[in-house]
Amino acid sequence: MKKYNKKIVCLSLVFTLALSGCGASSGESKLGGNNNVQSVIEEQIAKEEAEKTEELTTEATTEATTQSDADALKAMLEEQLAKNDDGASSTDASDEDETLGEADPNVDIDLTVMSSNMVYSTVYQMMADAQSYVGKKIKMKGNYYASWYDDTQMYYHYVIIQDATACCQQGLEFVWDDGSHVYPDEYPKDMAEVEVVGTFETYKDFPEDEYEYCRLKDATLVVCDEGNNE
Repeated sequence: MKKYNKKIVCLSLVFTLALSGCGASSGESKLGGNNNVQSVIEEQIAKEEAEKTEELTTEATTEATTQSDADALKAMLEEQLAKNDDGASSTDASDEDETLGEADPNVDIDLTVMSSNMVYSTVYQMMADAQSYVGKKIKMKGNYYASWYDDTQMYYHYVIIQDATACCQQGLEFVWDDGSHVYPDEYPKDMAEVEVVGTFETYKDFPEDEYEYCRLKDATLVVCDEGNNE
């Protein structure tokens, strides 16, 4: 609907500008101007339709690829959960490519032993399929960042992780202990490297909110590297 409204606005603007263009001093020239406007409108509509078709095709391809990746990721996470349940370990070569060590048996999902790309993909999956992770104990490491939100008059705290190329990043909100720690006095500096362990949950800032947010509650916070404090 937003794209449709935007298209109407664009076409209306083209039509208005064409009719009020400079040099239209006779009836014939105005008629010619109208014909030109019609041509512009038709070309614009054709262009919009072509772009829409291309966009739909791209979205379908991306969705199929994302779903395939999500299925593979979910299978791997389920395997890690199973390992933690029965204490078993795997020596599969593909696992070695994605993990950097033994997962912490005290958590359900240990992101600190995954490769950067796997961490990024896992956090993305948590956002996309949040209900599957509610109640899971998550351990992760990344850069700390705080952000102020005007609507609630509160600071929110995040662990930021990025993929191996450092071009994309994901953030996961956390609440340190019961949320009583004072910011900024008791918190690390922005971009300090931290390790957080907490229980995954979804919530709304206001009951009438349409969307839910994800975060780690009752989290512990350990500063691994304070970084540049200047």
